[in-house]
Amino acid sequence: MDANEHYCVTHTVMFELTIQSNVINNTDETKEEQEGFSFQEDTVNMTASHHTADMVHFSIQPQQDTMKLKEQIQSAQVVANSSKVLMYLIQVICDSENQQNNSSTDTRLLPAETEALFTYDVSVCPDNEGDYTENENRLALEYEAEREKERCEERKKEEQKRRIERDFQMELKKIMEAEKLQQKELELIEKRAQKKLDQEMMLQREVIRNLQRRVEQERRMREEEQKRIKNEEDKRTRKEDEIRRKKDEEMIKKGEEEERKREEATMKMEKEKKMERNEAEEG
Repeated sequence: MDANEHYCVTHTVMFELTIQSNVINNTDETKEEQEGFSFQEDTVNMTASHHTADMVHFSIQPQQDTMKLKEQIQSAQVVANSSKVLMYLIQVICDSENQQNNSSTDTRLLPAETEALFTYDVSVCPDNEGDYTENENRLALEYEAEREKERCEERKKEEQKRRIERDFQMELKKIMEAEKLQQKELELIEKRAQKKLDQEMMLQREVIRNLQRRVEQERRMREEEQKRIKNEEDKRTRKEDEIRRKKDEEMIKKGEEEERKREEATMKMEKEKKMERNEAEEG
C-alpha cells in the first residue's frame, strides 16, 4: 500500500466517523425535541386532571429512560465500531509498511485480534435491533472502505495510464526529434551532394568551354593556314601569270622585231633590185 492508498483509506474512515458523529448528534437532538414535545403533552394533560397527569407521567418516564438507554448503547456501539475500523486501518498500514521493508514475519492481525486491542468497555444490549444496526454499520463501513479502495485503485490506474501516456508522448517526442535530426542530416547530405554535383557540373562546363576554345582556336588556325596557303597560291599564280605575260610580250615583241627586220630586208632588197634595174636601164 503506497501513500495514495493510505491517504484514501484514512480519508474514508475519517469521513465515516464524521457522518456517524453527525448522525448521533442529530439523533440526540431529535430525541430532545421528542422529549420536549412529550413534556408539552404532559403539561396539557396535567391541566385536565391531576389523576390523569400522574398516570401519564408514570407511563412516559420509563419509556423515556428506555429510549435514552438504547440511544446511549447504539451511540457507544457506533463509536466502538468506528474505533475498531480505525484500529484495523492502522494495523493494515503498519503491515503494508512492514511488507515494503521486506520483513520476514507477517505481523498482520486479523479483525478479531484487532478488536481485542480495543480497550473501551461497552455494554451491549442483547437486542436484535442493536445487532442489526451494528452489522449494518459495519457492512456500510466495509462497503465504503471497499469503494474508496476501488476509487484509489481507479486513481492509481488513471495515474498509471497518464504516466504511460506521458512516457508514450516522451518516446514519441524523442522519435520525432530523431526524425527531425535525421531529416536535417539528410538535408545536409543532400545539400552536400548538390554542392558537389554543382561543382562537378561547373568543372564539366569549364572543360567544355576549354574544349570549345581549343576547337575555336584550331579552327581559326586552320582557317588562317588555309588563308595563308591560298594567299601563297594566289601570289604564285600571279607571279606565274606575270612571268607568262612577260614571256608572251617578249615573244610578241621579238616576233614584231623579226617581222620589221624582214620587212626592212625585203624593202632593202627591193630597193637594191630597183636600183639595179635602173642602172641596167641607164646602161
